[in-house]
Amino acid sequence: MTSGTGDKVKGKAQEVVGKGKETVGNATGDERLQGEGLADQAKGKVSQAAGAVKDTLDQLGDKIGEKVAENRTQP
Repeated sequence: MTSGTGDKVKGKAQEVVGKGKETVGNATGDERLQGEGLADQAKGKVSQAAGAVKDTLDQLGDKIGEKVAENRTQP
């Protein structure tokens, strides 16, 4: 599992919970709950994006490490 996977999973869960709150808020006319739902969805998307950035940085670090190792073995 990559370092960003946890952020992506938690973010998706938060987004789903937020969608549920928004749906219930819409059905009941509860504007506060609608707002909470939208905020949770936004936070979830940010968390997922942070996880994707971590994964990209991990991959970049791996590639840099491979290139450094290649250069050390060449005369």
